[in-house]
Formats: sequence, structure tokens, C-alpha cells
Amino acid sequence: MKKCAYPFFIFSFSFAFLLSLLYGVISPYRDSGDLIAAAHALGVAHPPGYCLYVLLSKACAALLPFANYAYRINLLSSLWAALTAVVIFLTLRPQISPLSAVAATLFWLWTPSVWQLSIVSEMYTLNALFTALIFYVLSRASESKVSAAICIRFLCLAFFLVGLGAANHPTLSFILPGLLFYWWKILKAQSWRERAISLTYFFIFGSLGFAVIIYYPVRSFRQPLLDWGDPESLRALWRLISRSDYGGLKLHPAESLFEWTLSGAAEQCMLFFRAEFNELRICGCFLTLLGLWSLLFSK
Repeated sequence: MKKCAYPFFIFSFSFAFLLSLLYGVISPYRDSGDLIAAAHALGVAHPPGYCLYVLLSKACAALLPFANYAYRINLLSSLWAALTAVVIFLTLRPQISPLSAVAATLFWLWTPSVWQLSIVSEMYTLNALFTALIFYVLSRASESKVSAAICIRFLCLAFFLVGLGAANHPTLSFILPGLLFYWWKILKAQSWRERAISLTYFFIFGSLGFAVIIYYPVRSFRQPLLDWGDPESLRALWRLISRSDYGGLKLHPAESLFEWTLSGAAEQCMLFFRAEFNELRICGCFLTLLGLWSLLFSK
């Protein structure tokens, strides 16, 4: 970790730690109880299982020498958010001025959802950390001094992180189209044979990362305290990771009203933009549009 990144880690972790003290042992937020119990018992959490979150929480909580188990899992969310802030800063620092990198990092860190999810036992801040790590790897791959062979290695690492991170939260897989487009543009001089070889490497490394889901059947055979879906067969494993019994991409099969229609898609888009406005407000939306404009039209 570079010295210039230490202030972000200390500041974000300390502030989230203080918020955790104020909120107590376990904040009442959605599935926190299930995830804490799954980590404690090394079980299978509710679909899609979140095995990477369970395994990391179990390992890291064992290293914390204080507080009860629920509080330690809460505190880890603060740690993931703090590390994410560091990675964001390290990604932006070579691209823009130090002041702009500081402002952008703090802007992300101070959004309401980041603070809220930094003090509860959920997998979202760990998901943010994986997303930031992927963008950091891509920023290294795009450096002018990097050869095509080294660039491919960075991209293999990015696909590995996508596969591994998808075992924490499957929505990380939505980054794949952008990742493939990035590869296509940055290495457009490759021949079709070289592109096919690159795609093979990407598939292998992505699969290696996602292979951590072997935890589900292995652990399920041991009959843990929490064993959602009993994923001991391929069919049961697929139904777990695809949330087949819980509405797929829907948060809840009964409560989600989304339909694959034009009006349904438009409604969900409006919901997304309203949520973004609530997070960014007018100033943040203006800065976001300004950044996108400069990115698209800068030489």
C-alpha cells in the first residue's frame, strides 16, 4: 500500500468503526442474521449462498481478538469499505490530479449507502472492493508502457477477480460485457487466432475464480447448521446459485413486480435513476455527467 493511501484507510475505517460502536452489536438490516450465522457455523447462506463472504468472514473474524462474533462480522464490512476507498484512490491517482483523486474518493465514501452498508453484516462492501480491484487491474493494463503480453496477464487477473467476486455476489458478473469490450478495444491489433487464445485464457481464469463454489456441496455433505437448498447434487447446486426458488434476479419471487416488457424495463430504469439521484444529489449528478462528458470527448 502506497504511503499516500494510508490516510484513506485510517479515516474510512476509523469513522465506520465509530459508527459501528454507536449501532451496537448487530444492526437490524435484512439478511445480516443469516449471514452471521452462516459464517459462524461455516454453513450455506440463503441463495445464492455467498460462499466467499462466508469463508472470508469466518477466517477474518477468527483473527479479531475482541468483541462478540456478530460485532466482528459487522466490523469487517467497515474494513472492506476502507480498503475499497484505498483502491479507488490508487486507481485514480495516476489518471488525475491528487486533489481530484481525493475529492472523488471521498465523494464515493460519503454517499449514504456506503456508510449504511459499512456498519452491517452484508456482502455489499466486499462486492465494492472486488469491483474496485478489477478497475485497478484494468488501469494497470492500459498503461502505455505495458506490452500486449503483460496486458493479457492483467486481463486474466481481472477475469479471475470477476469469477471469485461472483462467488461473493453474482451481480459482479454484469461487469463482463464491459470487460470484454475493453479487451477488444485495447488489443484490437490482435489477430483472430490470438483473440481466440485470449478468450480461452479468460474463461479458464474466470472459472478458476468461480470454482470456490465447490464449497457448497463439500460443506453440505457435512450437514452444517445452516444448509439452504442442500446443494449436494448438480441440480440443487444450480438452483442455489441461480436463485431458482427465489425469483432469479428478482429480490423476492412474490414481492418483485418486474416483467420483461418495455413498460417494465422503463419503470425499472426510472427506479434506478431515482436511486442514483438520492445518492448523488444535484451536485453529484452534475459532476458525474461532467466526468462522462470529459471521458467521451477528451482527446
